[in-house]
Amino acid sequence: IVNDLPVISVNDEEICLGVQIVLKASGGEKYVWKNVTTDLSSTTISNPTASPKTTTTYTVEVTDANNCVSEKDVKVTVNDLPTITVSNETICLNDQVELKADGGTKYVWKNVITDLSATTISNPIASPKITTTYTVEVTDANNCVSEEDVKVIVNDLPIISVSDETICLNDQVVLKASGGINYVWRNITTDLSSTTISNPIASPKATTTYTVEVTDANSCVSEKDVIVTVNPLPSPTFDNPQTIVCPKEVVTYKINGGSGSTFMWNFLPSNKITSDNESNDQNTITFSEILDGKVTLEVEEEDIKGCKSKVSQEVTIDDITTLGFDLIDEICEDNSSISLDMATSTTNGTGTYKYNGNEITEIVPNDAQFIKNIPLTILYDFVTTQGCKYSISENITIHTLPVISFTSIPDICSNSSAYVLDEASPINGVYSGVGVEKGKFNPLATGVKIDDKNEITYTYTDQNGCVNSQTSEIMVHQQPTVSIENELFLCEGDQKIFTTQVSNPNVSYTWYQDGTALSQKASTLKVDEVGTYQVEITYEVCKNTSEEKEVDLMLIDVEAGKDQTIMWDEEGVLSAVIDATNEYTVKWEGDNNQTFSEEEVRVTLEETTTYTIIVTDEYGCMASDDVTITLLPQIIVPNGFSPNGDGLNEEWIIKNIEDYPNAIVKIFNRWGDVVFTTYGGYENDWTGMSEGTPLPNATYYYTIDLNHNSLVYSGSISIIR
Repeated sequence: IVNDLPVISVNDEEICLGVQIVLKASGGEKYVWKNVTTDLSSTTISNPTASPKTTTTYTVEVTDANNCVSEKDVKVTVNDLPTITVSNETICLNDQVELKADGGTKYVWKNVITDLSATTISNPIASPKITTTYTVEVTDANNCVSEEDVKVIVNDLPIISVSDETICLNDQVVLKASGGINYVWRNITTDLSSTTISNPIASPKATTTYTVEVTDANSCVSEKDVIVTVNPLPSPTFDNPQTIVCPKEVVTYKINGGSGSTFMWNFLPSNKITSDNESNDQNTITFSEILDGKVTLEVEEEDIKGCKSKVSQEVTIDDITTLGFDLIDEICEDNSSISLDMATSTTNGTGTYKYNGNEITEIVPNDAQFIKNIPLTILYDFVTTQGCKYSISENITIHTLPVISFTSIPDICSNSSAYVLDEASPINGVYSGVGVEKGKFNPLATGVKIDDKNEITYTYTDQNGCVNSQTSEIMVHQQPTVSIENELFLCEGDQKIFTTQVSNPNVSYTWYQDGTALSQKASTLKVDEVGTYQVEITYEVCKNTSEEKEVDLMLIDVEAGKDQTIMWDEEGVLSAVIDATNEYTVKWEGDNNQTFSEEEVRVTLEETTTYTIIVTDEYGCMASDDVTITLLPQIIVPNGFSPNGDGLNEEWIIKNIEDYPNAIVKIFNRWGDVVFTTYGGYENDWTGMSEGTPLPNATYYYTIDLNHNSLVYSGSISIIR
């Protein structure tokens, strides 16, 4: 038998350098790869992994199930990776550069942020802010891929060192720039000494901004502005234009200058002036005396920015004037006005009087503008015909009138003793008026008005001789009279009324019992207790009290005795206990219309009756008390009943048994056995039953104990059904 050789299925392959591929053979059971170096993962399997570095032909030997063998070549073509051409670049900060790569057909730039114009072309524009390495991935026509790094070095721009400057007008300054090798100054007029050096001299007339462009060794360029601030010169002027001064006149000159400036004063000639200033760096200076002739004042102001300017003024002395002024020292505020016309001068000119800065022609003591009780300075200002000013002053004190406090004088009664007046202050003044003598007011004096107000004046003179007075009033009330009209006595539980007689109907009342004030405030008083009574009346500040009145109590005490209970065949006894202060009479009244006049009475009743005893004494005072006599009726016991259910005579009914709530009822049969018992009263409800069983027709026997006076009823009863 001739077996066919195995038919081997296997394909040639193509890869890029550095890539692996799986060789796949089929058609047998055993496989052996020959012509093999070390670039196959196995030589005895159908699908080894090949990693050739160059194009290589492999031979696979295949054995089938019949042990028949055949072989076949497999070629793996290895393509080289693309060769990339690219160069590193150097730029300045904020510049850009074109990256140029070649060696393939497709390009991908990696490790890229946002500083490339594109990432899929061969020549993107790069704008990095710092030195950056870019990676370009290149794919050739065989789809083989290679990578290469491109480094873009970013040089910093030159750091320019230059400072803003400040100068005064008409000054100049050297501008000093550094940080590069070449310098160009731009935005220039004609005020720079050079435009191509690092340190030109600037002479601007106004604040100016210069721009310097600096190039460093890497040819990187940056620029920076320099501001030269030009401060104006100060403009000092004299605030006081006075050119003529008076002899020995203290003169102050002030320079109007800038805030924070200092000032240098110079006097020409210096021996003709005396300054009160210890320092001459202020904007104000005071001369205590200019000796004679003419003096030139020169001042240099230096402002807070160091800029300086000068100003000058000439001053000439004038003639001497002598003033006179005589004014009274003290007056009171109620004095007459003082006309101001007493000042004198030795030269011609014009004078004015002033107080507190205001021009005046007279002193009006009570005018509010003149402060009181302190020395006031009245100034006389005099101006010569040459314009020199002189002043002289005098003091005057205007005393206020003494302040009098005169508090209200309390009201008094017409019968009061002389009242000492001490309501006014200060002390040691004088009181005057009708009824006033030596500081006392006498309400009994002739001319004093009663029930009316009387005027009193207090006059006081202080240590300055100033006099003041104040008036008050004192009210004199008529003393009222009062009496209690009637005598009183009281029956127990009764009330009587006191009435009064008064001289003035407008009084108020206070009643007293045994010296204690009562709440009653009317002109009458209801009295229901014994004691000593008195009434006090008040009219304004006046009081008066009545004589005392005694009130006695007419006592009657009566007790009618305890309530009684009697049987229908008994008598009741009315007997009272009476205790009375005076003679009395007795009367018993029953609610059955019976009446008796004895203190003790025996009565026969037909029904329960309440009696009232009334005791009346000789003054008509009465007392009473009640007593009730309860009458218990006789009971009526029937001797039979018929509890047969016909609705007639079904219960054993004992008449009046309900009046004996403690009664005990017992029923016996003929053998003496108890067949029915009730305690604590009988309710007429026995129907001939014994322990729930109807008793037969028969004669039975009963006992009824009424629990009153040991009375017990007994008898027989028949049940007939």
